[in-house]
Formats: sequence, C-alpha cells, structure tokens
Amino acid sequence: MDVDGFDVEDYDLADDICPFKALSWTDVRRLQDAELEESLLVDRETEARRVSVLKIEEQERERIRENHCMHHQDLSSKRLRLGPEPSKEELLIAVRFPSGRRVSRNFSRTDSISSLYDFVETEESVGNGFALVEASRRTVLRDLGASLASSGLQTRTTLQVVRDP
Repeated sequence: MDVDGFDVEDYDLADDICPFKALSWTDVRRLQDAELEESLLVDRETEARRVSVLKIEEQERERIRENHCMHHQDLSSKRLRLGPEPSKEELLIAVRFPSGRRVSRNFSRTDSISSLYDFVETEESVGNGFALVEASRRTVLRDLGASLASSGLQTRTTLQVVRDP
C-alpha cells in the first residue's frame, strides 16, 4: 500500500520503538547486565562518598569535643593557679570586659600580672589576643611575671580588656 509516496508495508513500526530488535536476546541480556553493573558502580561510589563525608564530620565533632575538653582543663588549671580570693582587701581590682560586664576580685600585692590574665579568662571567654589596660593611666600590663605591687596597681584600680592590636 502506498501512502503519500511511502510504502507502508516496508516500514516496521517496531524499528522506531525497540532499538534492540536487531540484537539477539543474549546480546540484550549482556547489555542489560553491563548497564546494571555500571549503575551499581555509581551507587557504590556515591555510598563511598557519603561514608567519607560522614567520617570527616565525625572527626570534626571529635576534634571539637577534644578542644572543648582541653578548654575546660585549661580553665580549671587557671582557677587552681588563682587560688582562693584573699579574705582581707589588699588590692581590689575591677575588670571591665568588651561586653560591658564588670567584675571585681581581691588580689594579694604579691600576685603576678599573669594571675590577672587568668582571672579574666576564667570570668569571660575573651579568646586569644587581648591585653589588660589600666584605665586611669592607659598602661598596658604586659610583664606577666611582675607582681601587682611592682606594676604600680593600687586598690580599686579598674582594668579594661582590649583586643591586642
């Protein structure tokens, strides 16, 4: 039968629908098996990436936990170094934090400048890179081994916590 110059009997609709018609069933099965293997390989690679990401995330959580524990141990050791607050008022030192918070503590005149830094770090998380500045004289206290008396600190002195430039 001829429709618009096209012989319908020579045309097989199945050629457009099934590209495997020319293949044997064994060839089709091999092709399907190869495609299945490729799909399984992609799935295994995806799973391996997912497991790798999970491992990295777990390692990061563990690192954070260790840092947190070390931070608490560091704070505990600083509190121990500070010792108990002297019962009588020798040097009452006030510290003003960048947050605006103000705390006071009695210190012995023989305590070192490093005890002031320990006190600051146990009171508020200020991070690394800060300095203590005597508010009235604008003096930066850097000599950690010096005693409070030799540094010229008097009772009721106010220190400010400032970011180290």
